[in-house]
Amino acid sequence: MENNLFGLTGGNFHIERSLTFPEFPDSLIEMSGDSKSFCDGVEWDGEFDDGGTYGGPTEVVGIDGYTLVWTTDGRLLLEDGSADLIMADGKVIASEWTSTYEVTEGELGDMPDGGQTGTATFTNFEVDGDTHSYTWEGEFVATK
Repeated sequence: MENNLFGLTGGNFHIERSLTFPEFPDSLIEMSGDSKSFCDGVEWDGEFDDGGTYGGPTEVVGIDGYTLVWTTDGRLLLEDGSADLIMADGKVIASEWTSTYEVTEGELGDMPDGGQTGTATFTNFEVDGDTHSYTWEGEFVATK
């Protein structure tokens, strides 16, 4: 049974995501894009477009409490997630998202019947203009 995004999609997928911020109800960011895996999954390349509105602070310096739940309808990988964005002034902004992943080469890998729950930690978070980088480490387990 596969338990990560590469195992489930082979790294080849189309994604649609909607991101909201409960504290800022008029804010909505939508993203769509395509990912392709190369070199047996060692390298990924993608093109993603995003747009929308966001009315909150922008000085993100970290991410905390990242969790997600994956389920499937048999064809699509469905994702519900949330994370707290840590601002430079210490303020915490909650974010929530829903995503659909459609495999573009091959088929969706096997999922546990109850889906999967994932958590992640982010370190070395850096933002430089329109570019951000971080180290990501996560764990995904079957939902009971």
